[in-house]
Amino acid sequence: MSEKAYALSEERRTFVFDVPSNATKQAIAGAVASQYRVSVTSVRIASTASKSHRIVKRRGQNSYSGQSAGVRKAYVRVAEGESIPIFAAVKEEEEKEAKLAEKAAKKAEKAEKSPATEVKETKTTDSKAPAKPAKPESRGRRFGFMHRGNR
Repeated sequence: MSEKAYALSEERRTFVFDVPSNATKQAIAGAVASQYRVSVTSVRIASTASKSHRIVKRRGQNSYSGQSAGVRKAYVRVAEGESIPIFAAVKEEEEKEAKLAEKAAKKAEKAEKSPATEVKETKTTDSKAPAKPAKPESRGRRFGFMHRGNR
């Protein structure tokens, strides 16, 4: 299912099905109504023609020609307030993710509001702390160029 078909199902209650080339609108409406137990308001059909393809191998010695299969799609619109549970699992996962995000946001807000739980860092001064390393020489002196003035 494409993104366009998913958007149609969410916004306009129109679901897209691949159907056989000899199926009629009435047969499609009856099949969808009986299988998913919804009332169908309209059915539109779109057919795409098959495309010819040619594959050439070994500099023209072997050539194969064929056709991609033509596709016939039925755009089925269901009645107001009804839906086909094709993406029920996807919606459940989205709801779970939204709930987890809300919980994480609440925890973050709670942690920001309570200053008692903050851990204060203390600096310790040790006499045995390592000294800072010496600054390296400039690149010019190290590689033997640009050390004679500003050239």
